[in-house]
Amino acid sequence: MISLIGFLSLPYLTRVLSPKEFGYIGIMQVILFLVVPVFAFRAESLIGINKAQRTEKEYLNFRNNFISFSMIITSILSFTIILFVFIVYKEFFSLFLFALLIGICRYFISIHNQELIQDGNATLYGKLGLLNKSLLLILTIIFLSFFEMSWEGRFLAILIVDFLFSLLRLFLFSDIVKKFYWSLDMKIIKEIVTFGGPLFLALAASWITFQSDKVIVGYFFSIDDVGFYTVSYAVGSFVNNINQSVRNVYVPKLRKDLSKNKGRTLIKKFQLYYGSFILLVAIISSVIFYKFDYYILGNEYIGTWKIIVFVSFAYAFFGIYSAYGAIFEYYKLTVLKTKITIYGAVSNIVLSLSLIPFFGIIAPAIGTLSSFVLITFFSYKYAIIELDKRGVGN
Repeated sequence: MISLIGFLSLPYLTRVLSPKEFGYIGIMQVILFLVVPVFAFRAESLIGINKAQRTEKEYLNFRNNFISFSMIITSILSFTIILFVFIVYKEFFSLFLFALLIGICRYFISIHNQELIQDGNATLYGKLGLLNKSLLLILTIIFLSFFEMSWEGRFLAILIVDFLFSLLRLFLFSDIVKKFYWSLDMKIIKEIVTFGGPLFLALAASWITFQSDKVIVGYFFSIDDVGFYTVSYAVGSFVNNINQSVRNVYVPKLRKDLSKNKGRTLIKKFQLYYGSFILLVAIISSVIFYKFDYYILGNEYIGTWKIIVFVSFAYAFFGIYSAYGAIFEYYKLTVLKTKITIYGAVSNIVLSLSLIPFFGIIAPAIGTLSSFVLITFFSYKYAIIELDKRGVGN
């Protein structure tokens, strides 16, 4: 249902926002992709992992240290970015300010989501997500259609909704604020830094894999073309939302199995059944937009299906990769995960740039798909090696 609301809102947005305005939304997404992980020192997965491995008292202490440390990082980075942008790029000040404020809200939302996922509370997770998307659509329509705002109206709607739901999650649906106390235990800080530090390289590589195509398109083509990519990724997010929903069920079960030194059967089933299913979804999505992109997206976005095909399959392979990425996270193999992500990032850049003379605007999309196929392959290879090393059974 969450994916459906996002999908149904797209035809409305493509009829009230021009490709150029969607281009600005794409730039915002490029910034947001970095903001939330950096605020969490790239260690947000430790919330779920420690909740699974520690006692309640130990986990509570870890969570408070995690939040305390992150708040220091967030304050320093936010002040530095705002000052720099205000001095050097005043014309983008409002864009960066929106990104930072939304990023702070999503940081706290991500902590609560990690807890819900690990506790297997899919019902509350789904309800909050559904309410979030519904309210976002309502506010977007109000700001864009009734107040006749531009892309700023979309950002304002996102900020209001994320702020509201971050408050609800922190005060009503969790004990995060109620049981918070300031703490900076150097042993825990060291754990966070050790886990998250190497992943900053992975974050840069992930940014290249997920977002560099928009930057490349903006540099070699135009902001309007960035808008086409932003719309294509909005369609691809339908596939990725399915990935996320399945991952929320799969990862906690895998962590429990791995804690008992088993899990191969679960991994094989995920590979076979979910892999086949999500590739079929990508095929169906591609066929639908090949046939009906004019009717779904409107006149200004004709031909976007050429990008949508590659993005949909890229997200499908990303979903398959989740089976192996969760293994690396559980065993805290951050260096290995970083290396694999870098392989994909390098292949993405090389292919995207080298194919532009031959395929034009769709070249970066081809590069993105190729990188996800490569990441999935190497992740499978090294995940099996790590399971063999530890003697993990079925």
